[in-house]
Amino acid sequence: MKSKVINFIARPIVKLFYNENNNYGIYKIKLTDEEYMHIENIAEKEAIEALEEDFNNDCYYAIICGSMQSLDLYTNYKFECSVKYNKKYSNYQFFVYKATLNVPKTITEQEDFLKVLVTENQAKNLLAVYPDIVEKIINGGEDIDLDKIPGIGESTFGKIKTKIIDNYIISDLLSTLAPLGITYNQIKKISTLSTNPVLLKQQLNKNPYILTQVNGLGFKKVDGIALKINSKLKISKLRSLEFIKYVLEDMADSIGHTWVEKIDIIERARKNIPECLNIIKEIIDTNDFDNSIFYIEGDKIGLMRNYKIEKNIYQDLNRINNSEFNFEPISEDELNNIILNLEQKQGFVYSEEQKDIIKKSNNKSNNVIIVSGSAGSGKSTVLKGILSVISSMKCIEKNEDEIFHTQPCISQCSLSAKAAIRMQETTGRPASTIHRLLVFQKNGFAYNRNCKLMDDVIIVDELSMNNISICNSLFQAVKNGCKLILVFDHAQLPPIGAGAVAYDLLEYSNFIKVKFTEIHRQAKSSGILVDANSVRVQKNPIKKLEQKIIHGELRDMRYVFSTNRNEMRKYAVKQFFNALNKYGIDDVSIITPRKNTVVNSALEVNKIIQDKYLPLNKTEEMKMGNKSFRIGDKVIHRKNNSDQNVFNGEIGYVFNIDYEIDKNNNKIKTLYVKYKDFIGLEDYKIVKYSSLEEFNQLELGYTLTTHSMQGSQAKAIIILLDNTHYNLLDNTMLYTAITRAEKHCMLIAEPGAFKRCILVNKTVIRQTFLKRFFKKELIA
Repeated sequence: MKSKVINFIARPIVKLFYNENNNYGIYKIKLTDEEYMHIENIAEKEAIEALEEDFNNDCYYAIICGSMQSLDLYTNYKFECSVKYNKKYSNYQFFVYKATLNVPKTITEQEDFLKVLVTENQAKNLLAVYPDIVEKIINGGEDIDLDKIPGIGESTFGKIKTKIIDNYIISDLLSTLAPLGITYNQIKKISTLSTNPVLLKQQLNKNPYILTQVNGLGFKKVDGIALKINSKLKISKLRSLEFIKYVLEDMADSIGHTWVEKIDIIERARKNIPECLNIIKEIIDTNDFDNSIFYIEGDKIGLMRNYKIEKNIYQDLNRINNSEFNFEPISEDELNNIILNLEQKQGFVYSEEQKDIIKKSNNKSNNVIIVSGSAGSGKSTVLKGILSVISSMKCIEKNEDEIFHTQPCISQCSLSAKAAIRMQETTGRPASTIHRLLVFQKNGFAYNRNCKLMDDVIIVDELSMNNISICNSLFQAVKNGCKLILVFDHAQLPPIGAGAVAYDLLEYSNFIKVKFTEIHRQAKSSGILVDANSVRVQKNPIKKLEQKIIHGELRDMRYVFSTNRNEMRKYAVKQFFNALNKYGIDDVSIITPRKNTVVNSALEVNKIIQDKYLPLNKTEEMKMGNKSFRIGDKVIHRKNNSDQNVFNGEIGYVFNIDYEIDKNNNKIKTLYVKYKDFIGLEDYKIVKYSSLEEFNQLELGYTLTTHSMQGSQAKAIIILLDNTHYNLLDNTMLYTAITRAEKHCMLIAEPGAFKRCILVNKTVIRQTFLKRFFKKELIA
């Protein structure tokens, strides 16, 4: 028989365990004699047996556990829970459903609550302006003006708000949603969907599918929750519309399509929610939906937001291309001299195809230039030529007293930090990430459609990594009269997310463009480049399979084949340390397709290298959640964080673990990471990690996935492939991995996995609105 739900007030006195990762806690709590009597009257017999009596103090103790916010010790909470028997400890415990503080209403009650978080003066200042501050925050707090409160800044107010939300809003949602399988962290995210908790609960009852807005809650899980909340939704228009939206979002995220055929929606519905099939057919046939969400053109359907983004990209590129460059072209003699001087410095002659694209950059119109090429085809040398020509162009300006000449202001950028660093090293000019160029902030980019970049020339490297969202943000911020040079390798992996901007521009646009495919003479001695290009066209570079093979005049491409996955991993780690001794930690990397869950994943290999490279008996470690980092660890930052001035893909090194004192004199253990500040005033920047949220933005960086290494290079690359990576194995993935190596590449693979990479090309030609815009232009 299921235990009753018991309500009582108690004070946590000992925190026995608390996991911030999943918010599971175990506390020893103290009940008064009055509360004990209350429980004795209503609870099942085992509830009393769960208590331990303290005759001297007229109070009782119990163990309480479950998902809950971190509780303050010696503070009264109202608990809703049931009794469960713990076999491991052979005793009864309270299992919590909800833990809430009584909402403080009087000035004295609120001051006592606030003094836990701020000083007594700050608490009084706050209450003098807003005597009902707790209730105000619970109800949204939209009209609170911090400028009116002396001594209370955004950071301090943020702590107060978080505490109130945890104890009065999240705990309320927890009792409703936790039994439905939603985690505490997800509930915290759900609480941000509305500033008014009462309204949020009403919205959830009316349309549970708003939960899909929370990261980690996809349609399938939310659909199950929705049907538990309201079984009448099983055959409904609301569920049908949410399913259509889910299919379109899933196709965009997993395949990259921004539109699909209507029949694809119907087939997915037939397999997943057949009870709504007729409703979905009717919706699609009659266009019976909100036009702000979906876009339909004939038999094609997509999300309106993707349609608008791709339309913006199309219009902005044409705007940039058709505007007049502000600088005067140089003479033909100057142009030829620049090319000749570069050829003499480089020691080789440009091909006619390369000269042609360099010369085409010398004009005042046609300002969008696309340079694409496979590994070793000469993209970098052509880019140097284009930059040399544009740098020589001048703008004649006049004022009252004199005539003077100005040169173009040139910016270089790419999606990843490592690619930007490599770009800077190749061209000798400053480079940055796209996010830094546009100045990424919490509420978006500082440079946008209404505030344009001032640059006269913008070069975007590794464009093929960029999905429609980042391309839209960049192109809309480019001013008229700017030259936009887009560079990429057309054979690499497509972007993560919706769209195929680079591919569509190369194949369908009318802009100035070139597609280099021939490997130049100076690159043919490299086994890395020759074999990579064989893989690109699905040609096996190995004539006869042997255990160990070396290719290239430079002996820079090596193969090792095995069927023992553990031995493969062991050998990869051995080769990592051999290369490390030669090139240093910054220029060696292992690449594997899978991030986790298998033997030869980045997660597993990273742990082995960490233990071998930095033994615990020789360095200090900091653990938080399920992660640990040691002083000296190579790490990669995984999220754009404008507050800390660090962006996705930046590689750094842990150099210290120490305690930092916060404003309330609390000691907070902090991890310090040093990153190369490649466009800043200093050589390095220091980023601090002290909270679980910040900690989760870090991963070990010795071994990375192929996608994570895209846009980066290292002198020595070790690639680890086996059949547990099966779904990710194809020629584009392997080509991308091999071309990350500058001097030496070793491929350690199962023969079957390598063969699959050669035979399989899973690249799907993405269905995009941008392609359709360009096709209509070509037809016209």
